[in-house]
Amino acid sequence: MQGMLETSTFYLGADKDFANSVFDSLEGDVTGDDNVLIRMDLEKKEKDILPVRLKRISCTLNQYAENCKIITRDVFKFFALEQ
Repeated sequence: MQGMLETSTFYLGADKDFANSVFDSLEGDVTGDDNVLIRMDLEKKEKDILPVRLKRISCTLNQYAENCKIITRDVFKFFALEQ
């Protein structure tokens, strides 16, 4: 198989500052090496427009697992407290 395979998508909401703060707290390397196995992108998506990648990190499997925990925790707190 060639290319990348998307395994998950996290919706961080429409608050740009929140999305950036969550992404900036993730573990990984920001060098942008395209030969890594796990890559996480922060993308801006708008209706009827192709997504635009804003940031990218490369991470190990352990870092990816920790990043999933961080995202889930922060998004839950953000949206729970917003109510």
